[in-house]
Amino acid sequence: MTDVAILNTAPTTADIDRIDRLPMRDLIEEVAVLRPDGTPPPTWVLLNRTVTGAKATNDYRDYLSDSGWNVFTTTIPNRQLYAQSMLHPVTAAKGSAYDELVTEMTDRGLLPKIGDQR
Repeated sequence: MTDVAILNTAPTTADIDRIDRLPMRDLIEEVAVLRPDGTPPPTWVLLNRTVTGAKATNDYRDYLSDSGWNVFTTTIPNRQLYAQSMLHPVTAAKGSAYDELVTEMTDRGLLPKIGDQR
């Protein structure tokens, strides 16, 4: 079962175009039959490979929001540490962009607070 769908994308024309052209909303809605309440999971866009201060990040966040997508305020910066972490555990996440993402997801009710039972 899916609790939340996260679309990871870089703030580039090519990556944003994939969200626009592929039937993402349809694919996410198909998951609804697998969920107890029969509704699609909440869907959020996570901008990754961002560059600090780049105008494109805010421009694409606004574009996606205006197109009806939920967009996290947290972004994942373009760092070789993250790019090279495939198939390896994430370590030292505390204080990183991933820590900020977990905090935002918890604050938005997408993740349970520590000690909460679902």
